[in-house]
Amino acid sequence: MIRRSNAQSENASEFFELFFDSTLWELIAQETNKYAEYSRHAPRELESFETEIWTRVTVLEMKAFIAILLEMGITRKPNIPL
Repeated sequence: MIRRSNAQSENASEFFELFFDSTLWELIAQETNKYAEYSRHAPRELESFETEIWTRVTVLEMKAFIAILLEMGITRKPNIPL
């Protein structure tokens, strides 16, 4: 296991923020909400429960979602049999 100091973690965070700045986070949240609104009114074969109870996402929620996706790609966990 590789241990990193706080300075390295801060540098990684700063590097990430070069690409994902506040403007991009706002755009991601805005477009997610726009697509959800579009999906609610688009004709479709099956009704989706999720679109009926949609609540607008915030930048903080989008950051948490992306963080989980990134973490899932980094951390190895055993598979869960279905």
